[in-house]
Amino acid sequence: MKNYSIITLGASGSGKTIFLASLFKVFSIQGKFGFSLDVQDSSKRMVMNKVFADLTTGEQWPLGTRNISEWALTAYVNNSEISKVPACKITYVDYKGGLITDVSTKDEENYGGYNDLETYVKEADAVLVILDGQKLLSLMQDHDLTNKVVFRWLNEDLSALMQMVDKCNKYIPVHFIISKWDLLEGSYSLPDVKKRLLNNVPEFYNVVDNRRKVSCPVRLIPVSSLGKGFAVLQPDGQMKKLSVNPHPMNVECPLAFALTDKLPNPGRSKQKPFKPTVWDWIVIGLCIALIQPSNGFVLIIAIVYFGFRLLRNKKQRLNEISSSEEAFEQILSKCQEIKKQFNADFPDSDLAKIPSFKSR
Repeated sequence: MKNYSIITLGASGSGKTIFLASLFKVFSIQGKFGFSLDVQDSSKRMVMNKVFADLTTGEQWPLGTRNISEWALTAYVNNSEISKVPACKITYVDYKGGLITDVSTKDEENYGGYNDLETYVKEADAVLVILDGQKLLSLMQDHDLTNKVVFRWLNEDLSALMQMVDKCNKYIPVHFIISKWDLLEGSYSLPDVKKRLLNNVPEFYNVVDNRRKVSCPVRLIPVSSLGKGFAVLQPDGQMKKLSVNPHPMNVECPLAFALTDKLPNPGRSKQKPFKPTVWDWIVIGLCIALIQPSNGFVLIIAIVYFGFRLLRNKKQRLNEISSSEEAFEQILSKCQEIKKQFNADFPDSDLAKIPSFKSR
């Protein structure tokens, strides 16, 4: 069974913990996306459920991650008997956001954690980089870059993130998640944000361009872990909760891209050969006995019959999932559907398709 290592990078307050909790909530039971995720450690499952419950009912926002932690997830697909068939394992690495920006060589514990984080990045199968949507909103509003908070975010948090991304294998997919997209949506489009980042953040431009040159998947993915209307930005910069009914947006998309972009032929499943049944052989025998050069009616019946059988056989293959390989193939197929819909909604998200940035 395949095992994917996915690490999410982001500064403190960018929304890493909330994204993980929302992702687990969306995939906790198989629904419209065709597969589910479960945590191997039952105590961690309880932690994720509590984090999401605190998000929806508590007045305060949950605390961020305190150290590096691994979440051992298993992806499952239900077969025709609603039994869970394991498809693949996903090791999701989470860490304290300040580990990138607040680290000091005098702090041996933090410094060791930073080195561990570098190792995780270099060995990951996919890297998800969370760009704080609230900070991006300030960047979009600060046309002349005179806001000291924005300037510090660009030159500290974002710069440190890009330096860390540059350490990962250049053939490993890197996707930039724009968190809190509900703050930007309606005022700015994805092309607006993309242009601003490429034109005003040299480190971002260089990371994207280096990966583009080696045809490595890289894109911007707008995400709202709780959905529009759940919270509103206050004048003091704090987020005030308004609703107890979150409606996550696009949280499934980073996972879909992470699982498929590294594969040479993502989503291309191996089809089982068509095996004739006893009735099929009887029909074949009758057709051979009855068919004549001038009798096209029997030929039409044979074409209709076997056309129906092929369609039915295909449908049975989708329903009769018995092995991890078959379950994984179905997940890849579902991920392709998610990607197709996302690309239709956000056609400007793919940064690798930009032929040249010289005119930026």
